[in-house]
Amino acid sequence: MEIIERIMPGLADVEASRREHPADWARYEHGAKLVPGKRVMDCACGAGYGSWTLGRAGAKSVVGVDLSPKAVAWASANFALPNVQFRQATPDRFPLEDGEVELAISFETIEHVPEQAAPNFVRELARVLEPGGTLLLSTPLTRGAARLKPENEWHLREYDEDELAALLEPCFVIEKRLGQHSREAAQFARAKKAPGLR
Repeated sequence: MEIIERIMPGLADVEASRREHPADWARYEHGAKLVPGKRVMDCACGAGYGSWTLGRAGAKSVVGVDLSPKAVAWASANFALPNVQFRQATPDRFPLEDGEVELAISFETIEHVPEQAAPNFVRELARVLEPGGTLLLSTPLTRGAARLKPENEWHLREYDEDELAALLEPCFVIEKRLGQHSREAAQFARAKKAPGLR
């Protein structure tokens, strides 16, 4: 049985979902400003509404990836567009070629990755990006011991700002940090793939 923190609206439920989960939609609306004409990966796409939003915003192509075959099937049935497709990932590899995308989006994902697997997760984000590609990432920022045992039962590990930077910096140069609600809340990290990284 698959149990995971997930929002699963259908196309008919989009407006209701926007009202019920405004922060989730706001992340994608922010990301949509960066996608026109770009090849994009939406990591942990879930139901597919975010990938659909990015596709409608003018992305050249969007590949939504998720570990769950049920989520990929749901997304394909409800949110596919001519420029949006969905693929099943494995825990250690995204189903994309090296340098296949210009923009990788990972919203509220890294906190669900086991701590020991997080460095590989970050390397995979970098691998699928073309040289100079951009990562747009958000995650809750937590201080103190709570980051090791998060309040949210679905989160395996949360990071403070320094830990998140240390995790990203082997593969990315952080260009801009944006807050959401407050400095301690979810953070967007816009980062460029590090020069010389394959």
